[in-house]
Amino acid sequence: MEATFEDATHKLQISYRLLFERNPLPMWVYDVQTLRMLAVNEAALAQYGYSKQVFVGLTLLDLHHEDDVAQLHEHLQLPPSEQPRQSLWRHRHRNGDLIAVETVTDEFEFDGIHARMVQVKDLTEQQGAEQAQRDLTDRLTTTLETLSAVVSSTTDAIISIDKEGLIRMFSPGAERIFRRTQASMQGPNHGGASARAFPGGAPAATAPIRRIRGAEPHDGLESGQGASLRWSGD
Repeated sequence: MEATFEDATHKLQISYRLLFERNPLPMWVYDVQTLRMLAVNEAALAQYGYSKQVFVGLTLLDLHHEDDVAQLHEHLQLPPSEQPRQSLWRHRHRNGDLIAVETVTDEFEFDGIHARMVQVKDLTEQQGAEQAQRDLTDRLTTTLETLSAVVSSTTDAIISIDKEGLIRMFSPGAERIFRRTQASMQGPNHGGASARAFPGGAPAATAPIRRIRGAEPHDGLESGQGASLRWSGD
C-alpha cells in the first residue's frame, strides 16, 4: 500500500511538472524568502528573452521596472491573506522593453521551500490598442470642438443634409441669412425640414446669396456686405 501511494505521488508530481513546463502561458516559481527564481517554463523564457540558465539566476526584482520596485516590496510585505492573487505590473524584457502584464500567484511548497508560482498574461498589445483608441477619441473630440467653433463663428451659411434630405446642421450664419432658426430647420423632431424647404433644393437656396454678393440689400444686410453658402451632404 505504501509503495502504491508513493508511486501515485510520484506520478502526480511528474504530471504537475509537465503541466507547468508545457503551459502556453508564461510561468515561474520563486522563493518567497529570497525572491530567487526556482523554476521557469518555456513560455516564460520566450516571453522575456532569457535562457533557462540565466533566468534561474534572477530574482523577482530583476523582472520589474525599477520605478515599481518600492511598490513591489510593499506588496510582498502584506500578509498572505491580504495579497491579491491577481495584480497588474510592468515587467522588463531582457532587451529592456517594457511588458504590461497581469500576474496570478499561488503559494505552495517546492522541494521543501516556501514558494510562489506566478502565471503571467501579457497585456501589452491590449493596452496598446486601448491607448490608440483613447488617442483617436481625443483627436476626434478636438476636431469636433474645432469644427463647432468654426461653424459658430463664421458668417457663412453652413448647412448639412443627410441622405434622406433632412437638414442636420443649420449654422448661425444660415439662421442670419435665411431668417430661420436651427430648431425650426433640423431633423424630423423639428418639423422635418429638408432641402426642399428651399424651392429647387440647394441650387435655389443660393439665390439669396447671389443677391447679397450683388450688393443688393436683403434680409436686413447692408449693401455691399458679403456672405457665402456652403452645402454639405452625408
